Amino acid sequence: MLDLYLINLPQSGKGTVLQNSALDDLAINVDALRSMYASPSLLPSGEVGYASSLDDLIKSKVFDILEHRMSLGETTFLEVDFSETDLQRYKALAKRWGYAVHVVQEGLSSAPVGVNLLSRNGLADQVFKETPDYSSQYREIVFIGDVHGCAVPLRKFLNKQFDEQKLFVFVGDLFDRGPDNAIVLKLMLGLLKKPNVKLLCGNHERHILSWLNKREQPGEFRNKTLPQLLRQGFNRDSAEYLMGRTEQMLQFGYKGAQFQVSHGALSDVVRWPQLFPAHQCWRGVGKRQDDIDAAFETNAPAGWYQVHGHSNAQGRMITPGQRSFNLESSVEFGGKLSSLSFDGVTFKDVSVKNGSEGKGKKKAA
Repeated sequence: MLDLYLINLPQSGKGTVLQNSALDDLAINVDALRSMYASPSLLPSGEVGYASSLDDLIKSKVFDILEHRMSLGETTFLEVDFSETDLQRYKALAKRWGYAVHVVQEGLSSAPVGVNLLSRNGLADQVFKETPDYSSQYREIVFIGDVHGCAVPLRKFLNKQFDEQKLFVFVGDLFDRGPDNAIVLKLMLGLLKKPNVKLLCGNHERHILSWLNKREQPGEFRNKTLPQLLRQGFNRDSAEYLMGRTEQMLQFGYKGAQFQVSHGALSDVVRWPQLFPAHQCWRGVGKRQDDIDAAFETNAPAGWYQVHGHSNAQGRMITPGQRSFNLESSVEFGGKLSSLSFDGVTFKDVSVKNGSEGKGKKKAA
C-alpha cells in the first residue's frame, strides 16, 4: 500500500522483475512517458534514441505522477536509474505521504539511511506476504468502531473489556466531531504502546498527516479538533508516532476464521493487501447508498469475515449470521461505540452506549 519500490538493476534485468511478478500495472513506465513527449531521434553516436534534453522534463513529470499516486495510497514501482540527490527527493516525498521506500538493487552491502534494501528475489517475498494467524497469541479478538472524539464511551469500554490476552483492533476515525478529542488522544497514545492494540487508518487520521505536512485540512479538524489536541501537548513527535502505528488494512486468521479489517467497507476479499490502493481502505468502495456489506457477503469465500467502520447509510446492526460487520453507529451524535468480540466460536456485540455526548448536526462520514 504505502510503499514505493525503486528498481535500479542492470539493463539486462530491467523490465523482467516486474513482468515476472505481474506487477507492470503498478509501475510508472518511464520509457512510455518519454515517448509521449517526443519520438526517437538520431543521436550523435549514429544510434536512434531519446535525446538527453528530455531528461529533466521527464523527471519532473515522474515526480508529479508519483505524488498523485501517493496521495491515493497507491503502491508504486519505478524502474529508474537514480542519483543520491534523486534518492533524497524520493525519500522526502515519501515522508510527506507516509510511505516506505524500498530499493531493489544488487551489489550494495548496506541500505541507505531510511531505505529498505531488497534483492530482486526478495521483492516477491516483500510484496506477496501470506496472512498471519493469531490463534495461539490471543484468547479473543475485539474490534472497536469509530470513536470520533468521544472519551466517555471509550473509557467505559476499556474498563469493561481491556485485557492484554485479547487483541484490540480499532477501525479508525479516532477524532473529530466529538467533545473530547484530547482525552481520546491521551488514551490512544497509551494504548498504542501495547503490543495487543492495532489501529486502522481512517479518513480522519489522514487529517493529521495533512497537518504534519502543512497541507489544507478540513475546517472541523483545523478549527475544533486540532486546538483540543494541541492543548493536550500534541506535537510533531506524537503525530508521527500515531501515524506510524496506523495500518491501512489487516488480514489475519483466528481459530479457523479469516478476517479482513479496514476503515471503509470493501466488496470482496483482497488477494494481496500490500498492492491494494489505500484510498479504498480509508473511504471504502462505491457510494454511500451502495450496500457494500451485502456485496462482501455475496462475493467473499466461505470462512471470511469483514469488519469496518466509516459509513453506515443502511443502518446495519450487529446481528447473528453476518459476515460483514459495520461498526459505525454515530457515537458522536448520541449513538453507541459499536464493538464486537470473537472468541473463536461466537461473535458478541460488546458495544457501549453514549448517552452523555453527541451534540450537533449529523454530517457525512
